[in-house]
Amino acid sequence: MFEDDSFDMFRYEVGIIVNNNRDTICATNDLETANNFYEAAIKKYSPANDINHTIIFLYDYDKNTNINYYDNELERS
Repeated sequence: MFEDDSFDMFRYEVGIIVNNNRDTICATNDLETANNFYEAAIKKYSPANDINHTIIFLYDYDKNTNINYYDNELERS
């Protein structure tokens, strides 16, 4: 079959959704690395005066749930 490392599954994904457009920022097996990317993404992509709807999440595929979740529309209320 395949013997290519590019098909590895990672446990954690840090992603961003801006106005319903989803993208992966980081995929890793290391929770500390994932948390660092998550915190940096909030600082970089969610300025207080941003008019875009921005969601940043840290997802754990082993537990099938978000570990961290930021939604700038909830922060503005």
